[in-house]
Amino acid sequence: NDVTANPYTWSGGSANTTYDWYVRSDCDQDNSGTSAWVGPSTFTTTATPTTIPFTQDFEGNSFGTHISPLSGDQSDIFINTASANAGTYGVQMEGKTSTGWSGGATSTTETQAWNDNASHISSMNIVVDATAATAVLLSFDLKQTYSYGVNYSWFRIVVNGTQIGSSYNPSSQNGDAFQTLMIDLNAYAGTTFTLSLQHSGKYNNANGSGTPGGDNAYVDNISITAPSCPIPSTQVETNVTATSVDLGWTTGGSSDWEIEYGELGFSQGSGTTIFTSSNPQNVTGLTGGTTYSWYVRDICGAGDTSDWIGPHSFTTDCPAKVTTFPYTTDFENAGSIANCWTNDPTDAGGDWEFTQSNSRGSSSDHTSGSGYYALLNDFSVTTSNSPFNLLTPIFDLSTHNKWYKVSYWAWIGPDGASNPIYFEVSLDGGTTWETLYTHDHSTTGSWFNVSIDLGFKKSDNVVFRFKGVSVWGYNTDNSGIDDFTIEETQAPPVPLSDWAIYIGIFFILLFMVVAYKRRLA
Repeated sequence: NDVTANPYTWSGGSANTTYDWYVRSDCDQDNSGTSAWVGPSTFTTTATPTTIPFTQDFEGNSFGTHISPLSGDQSDIFINTASANAGTYGVQMEGKTSTGWSGGATSTTETQAWNDNASHISSMNIVVDATAATAVLLSFDLKQTYSYGVNYSWFRIVVNGTQIGSSYNPSSQNGDAFQTLMIDLNAYAGTTFTLSLQHSGKYNNANGSGTPGGDNAYVDNISITAPSCPIPSTQVETNVTATSVDLGWTTGGSSDWEIEYGELGFSQGSGTTIFTSSNPQNVTGLTGGTTYSWYVRDICGAGDTSDWIGPHSFTTDCPAKVTTFPYTTDFENAGSIANCWTNDPTDAGGDWEFTQSNSRGSSSDHTSGSGYYALLNDFSVTTSNSPFNLLTPIFDLSTHNKWYKVSYWAWIGPDGASNPIYFEVSLDGGTTWETLYTHDHSTTGSWFNVSIDLGFKKSDNVVFRFKGVSVWGYNTDNSGIDDFTIEETQAPPVPLSDWAIYIGIFFILLFMVVAYKRRLA
């Protein structure tokens, strides 16, 4: 275009489209004497506001006309196949390098993530016209990964510059599944607002660690609707005991609800369902020391229900003693110690750790190959011959006609400089101990099973421990434990004390028979 105005207003472009432009001087105003071109410079037109309902599944390999993607100097956002949940395409949001990042792998704070590390933020921005809506519900699929630590990857929802709820972090380096988030935006019904989905991450895949290696957020299937039955919000748990809990929520407007709950990770449709008009709702019959998740939805009328909100999770209190068998733990607790297990606070060594892999230990767990296991890090303290004691809960194994077996899987490092690991039992709650098995490095470098019949080692106060001993000063190999189980096997043989009674009865009956026969003679 030949123009005489500076600045020049150009029109006729497409929404949410990136353009390059050049400029040169026309010295004679007839193109007979012109300068060299300068450029290109780049700009992106804004996205057009969307009305409700709005959906975007990215299957066109495009952000469309309503989503504006933005990235910083140390972040990026793009569409690819690796980010898809259902379908072919999704959005990947990632960091780049350590430049400008403040905070550690497990210590970066929420304030640092969103304020100090602004150059690492990428976002998707949507202007939503909800002036005709009386309720607004946002849903989308989210998955996150991290490179070196959970606090290198952050995600949040922002409306009109204000964060909605808490930030999200991944729970494992790369093993998290997609979760569908349901966000109540009813407060913005009747208005036009700007929605921003934001990620703050330190590294991209090329500069991180592991597979995929980066601090990523994957987003797919964005939906903004105006439901006829608004979704509830703000799930809470109160009065948690070993066997019960009160589940509460903020209703979307109804006075009738449906709850579904089950052990952590259950699939919806397979859990326990409660229809209720009570909020909070008391739930009983739970198992102590167990993590549960739950969902709730409003029932507005016949055939008219809201979307589910959840899952929200809680862990019941540890029981005084475990009385239900089989009992098992696979240490899948997102890197924390298993429920109701303890690292002995009185020993002189360090704590057992819970990891997915270790450079001098097993590179994977036994359960699935991608989960967690209990790790004894021999080289983690600065003294030698210091015990590391990992204690189980207390078990009631006193039932007279029951016979019990304990089993677990072990991975023992091949380095002979490492001290043995001892598997021990106490029948008096931890006062005295007896060794059941010694891991002496005769079987090393792979997971193997240990199974022990407990026989007459029975009481109502049984506790087990794995006892490691530090070898500081040596370049030692580490060891691991996984999939610990106690189960009933068969009725035990008759105790010797009972045999004595039975033999006594036999001789009494024999004497009576002999005496009777003599009387008849």
